[in-house]
Amino acid sequence: MKQVLHIFAKDIRRFWPEILFSLVILAALVHVYPQQWAVHYSGWQVDTGQKLLLKFQLFSSILCVLVPVGWFLLIGRVIQAEALVGDRQYWLTRPYDWKKLLIAKLLFLLVFLYLPLIAAQAMMLIYSGLNPLSSIPGMLFNLLLITGIVVLPLVAIAAVTSNFLRMTITLLAIVIGAVAYAFSASASGKNYSYQSLPDFLLTIGQDLSPAHILRSSSQLSLALLLICFCGVAIVLQYAMRRAWISRSILLGIPALLVCIILLTSNSALSDQARFNRDYPPISAGESAPIQLSANPSAHLFSNRWPINGNMTDVFLYLQVSGIADGTAVMVDHVPISIEAADGFRWSGMVTFGLGAFPSASTYSVPLTRAYVSFDLPTAVYTRLQAKPVTLRLTLPLTQLQATKVTSVSIPAQGQEVVVPDYGICDLDPGSTHFAQLRCHSAFRQPQITSAIAELADTPCSATQTELGIWMGDARWSGLLNSEPAEFGMGPVTSWIVGINGLNDNHKGARETHLCSGDAVTFTQYKPVRRMQTTATITNFQLPALK
Repeated sequence: MKQVLHIFAKDIRRFWPEILFSLVILAALVHVYPQQWAVHYSGWQVDTGQKLLLKFQLFSSILCVLVPVGWFLLIGRVIQAEALVGDRQYWLTRPYDWKKLLIAKLLFLLVFLYLPLIAAQAMMLIYSGLNPLSSIPGMLFNLLLITGIVVLPLVAIAAVTSNFLRMTITLLAIVIGAVAYAFSASASGKNYSYQSLPDFLLTIGQDLSPAHILRSSSQLSLALLLICFCGVAIVLQYAMRRAWISRSILLGIPALLVCIILLTSNSALSDQARFNRDYPPISAGESAPIQLSANPSAHLFSNRWPINGNMTDVFLYLQVSGIADGTAVMVDHVPISIEAADGFRWSGMVTFGLGAFPSASTYSVPLTRAYVSFDLPTAVYTRLQAKPVTLRLTLPLTQLQATKVTSVSIPAQGQEVVVPDYGICDLDPGSTHFAQLRCHSAFRQPQITSAIAELADTPCSATQTELGIWMGDARWSGLLNSEPAEFGMGPVTSWIVGINGLNDNHKGARETHLCSGDAVTFTQYKPVRRMQTTATITNFQLPALK
């Protein structure tokens, strides 16, 4: 233990500038990060408050990136203080036991990396109005992800490189490889959108997860894989100082990732085979959890216009029924085929404007229509619109079961309301025509949730604040998975949720209003199963040109 403390104290004296740099970045993040929920602005116009909010969001994003940069500098310098590559280092002449040396380095990271991060995340949660004690499972899960995805890979790279320059070059090569993978995945037709590092890691986690009907979409699989490989490489390098063995183990990670992705994604399968794997067809004789049919008033809600003269956007409303009480059905992007009486057929994809549909009993006045849109070549549209056609939609469905219903009162402007097991919300002042809440919670969004409120036909009273006019379908937010956290340096996740307004008028013939103090009902769901079914609508008339 004396030798461990000796190495630990020596590293503190030598690397205090790197320690200070890392702590200053965390302190800046603690100061800036919670300000995102303290700034209010009003209206659609960009005012001083909104500009300030955007600045805080930008600074928070930059600081969240700089935190691992500071760790990169700290880890590289500390690990390579006793370089493990080569046999002519000065420290080898000292009676250092490799186990004590490794423990000293891990103790250094615990004191100057993990403990400051835990303290910083706890302070950010407190400043954001959240309870750190109730967020301990999410914090530990987040630390597990950070350890596997950031910390151990940096330690492993530092252990198998002889100096900081080579460590930097190696890390740049890994980043370039990750970017190349992202582009190759997009080019292969996966159509991934990587707007952030968590998005990219989320996609890899999906690829690594086993092909299960309700497979997780988190980064846990990737983190555990990296923990195993990097941990073994680090221990072997300290024990044996055989760089070629440790490097071979680390080089095996991308090779194993490729093999796992190829095996789990079944890239040799056709698109239809993969579709059937992810969404098994329902059994013969089993009724589908949702039914779609022609809406008698579809022409009132249809619209189209040419795009560059060659394509036409088609907007339709279909009738929804058959959803069991206490459940909801989520619909993914839907393959569609349109068949004319003369045998002509067109196939494409439909986007549902509403991703999930709750049961009719969820509403005092049921919403029973589905908004869909798709693009057609203008020449094809002109041909199909002339006579009634047959629509065939292959519906990839996720059935949801309601788990918890909570009612809260809409807060006044500038005030917050706590929604149990959901988050802390206040009114989004950026919208004057729609009632929207800005919400935040610890480490992840809540389980997938719908938000519903009753609309009045008359304006709010003089003592109330009119929040806006909202017509449409159920508004959804949250995630399908139930894991306690997502990867990220900041401990608070934020999102916007629109409040769905209900009255007896679904055609938008008159205005409706929502006022502060009115009740909003949040219904949370959990996924039950995935399946696919087919909806066939005959004698359907596509809308005329408008």
